[in-house]
Amino acid sequence: MDFNRAFRIWRTAFLLMAFGLGAAGAETIDTCAANAYVTAGSYVVGTNYWNPRQCGGEQCLSIDDQTGAFTVTQADFTCAPNVASYPFIFYGSHFGSNSPGTALPMPLTDLKCVTTSWSFTPERTGSWDAAYDIWFSRGLSTAQGFSGGAEMMLWLDYMGNVPPAGHKVGPVTIDGMGWTLWEGNIGWNYIAYLADKTMDSVSALDVTAFIKDSLSRNYLDPEWYLAAVEAGNELRTGGAPFTSHSFSVQVNTGCGKPGAKPTATPGGPGDRVPPVTPTP
Repeated sequence: MDFNRAFRIWRTAFLLMAFGLGAAGAETIDTCAANAYVTAGSYVVGTNYWNPRQCGGEQCLSIDDQTGAFTVTQADFTCAPNVASYPFIFYGSHFGSNSPGTALPMPLTDLKCVTTSWSFTPERTGSWDAAYDIWFSRGLSTAQGFSGGAEMMLWLDYMGNVPPAGHKVGPVTIDGMGWTLWEGNIGWNYIAYLADKTMDSVSALDVTAFIKDSLSRNYLDPEWYLAAVEAGNELRTGGAPFTSHSFSVQVNTGCGKPGAKPTATPGGPGDRVPPVTPTP
C-alpha cells in the first residue's frame, strides 16, 4: 500500500471513529477502516472487520450517510470456515455505540412487537451468510458492553457450505416461513434460524415471533433485555460486492396492524449447509 493511500485510510478512520460522520455535507463515505461507525438517520453502519489478524487482506465499504445503504466494495481475505468480518447496519446499542433516538435496550417483558424490513444484493460466489444479528443482554448496564446473554441470528441467504455455530436442532415454522434451528454456547447462548428458502429481502418480519420461540426453548431468559437488531453479512471468503439497500426496525409500533404480514423475496440458489444429525 502506498503512503498516500495509507494516509487517506487513516484520516477516514479517524474522522469516522471520532465523530461517527464523514465530512460535512458528504453523502457517500468510502473507507477501508477495519472498525468505523457512520451514523445515518436513526441507524448506524459499522465496518466491523474484526478478524484481520487471522484472515489478512482488506475490506472496503462505500456508505451513504443519509440512508445507511452500504456496499462492500472489496473483501480480499480468504478465511473460510472462519468468519472474517460482519459489515452491518444496526438499531439499538452495539458494544457501547448507540443509534440515535433508539428505544433499546428494552426489557423483554416490555416488548409488545418488533418488526423489521431489509433488502440486499449479494455476490453469489465465496463463503458468507447475509443475516440479522440480534443481541440480548443480561441487564441494562451490560447492554452497553455485551458480557453474556444471547445472540440470535436469522440467516436469510448463504453460500459456501459452512454451518452456524452449535448443533442442528431441527425444522421450525415461524412467522409463516420454514427455518432450520441451530443452537449452542460460544461463551453466551447462540441461536441461529436458517431460512429453508433463501431470500434477499423481507418486509415486516416479526422478530417477536423468533423471541417467543427461543423463550419457549429456554434459550433466552425473560428477565433479559433486547439490546440491538443488526443486519449485515458474515463474510468468510469473497462475497464482494455486497450491497445492503434499505433497513428499518420498529419497536412497539403498529403492533397487530392489519395487513402488516411478512413478505420475502426469494434469493438465488445458494449452497446449502451440510446435513447434520438433529440433536434433541
